Amino acid sequence: MRVFIYLNLHRRCLSVRSEDRETRGRVIAHVDAVELENASFVVSQAGRQRALREKRKNVHAGIRGELVGWLESGASIADKRPWQQKVRRMRGVGVTYDPYRYSTFVDRATREPVFKSARVVALGSSVVARKTRVPT
Repeated sequence: MRVFIYLNLHRRCLSVRSEDRETRGRVIAHVDAVELENASFVVSQAGRQRALREKRKNVHAGIRGELVGWLESGASIADKRPWQQKVRRMRGVGVTYDPYRYSTFVDRATREPVFKSARVVALGSSVVARKTRVPT
């Protein structure tokens, strides 16, 4: 199933929105962790400009990809441990986004833009991406 995930600041979790034809645009889950394949990091520049202009956050950025699995919101600490280990063991780069600093998602260490990844694991606001590619 193709989905779009974004950080939900009101619920303090990740929201998973369907990209499939029948349920497109519907939030299908609120989760603490999610894993995606063939992911792309998406920022609506119009939405970003609106956030900068109004100085109010809005949903204008997220990650689109094929859903591999998720951990329901409100899970116990014991349920989160395997996801924490998965994030630590995954060979990849930390990814972040701040509309006031960057126009795209960026590698936390190098600040280089990140657009695509073969696999992404997000645990709360911590995002790790494997095999990131920067357009040439």
